[in-house]
Amino acid sequence: MRGSVTKRELFCGKLQEIELDASVRRMLELAIYARSSGVSCQGIEGYVDDLESRTLLRKSTAAACVLLKNDRQILR
Repeated sequence: MRGSVTKRELFCGKLQEIELDASVRRMLELAIYARSSGVSCQGIEGYVDDLESRTLLRKSTAAACVLLKNDRQILR
């Protein structure tokens, strides 16, 4: 999907080969971890909508929020 952009960035020097290698390595490690989890990749996607799940999602969302202070007008 981003092959042409990646090639251009490599050619222009915006992306170093070592950075690309590290990204690919992380993706492969994630794929290996996912496969070793035992969760089927062929399973039917679904969702759970119960009070316990909603509570967990709300707590996770609140913990992940970051408030940015723009004292020096850096953020636009």
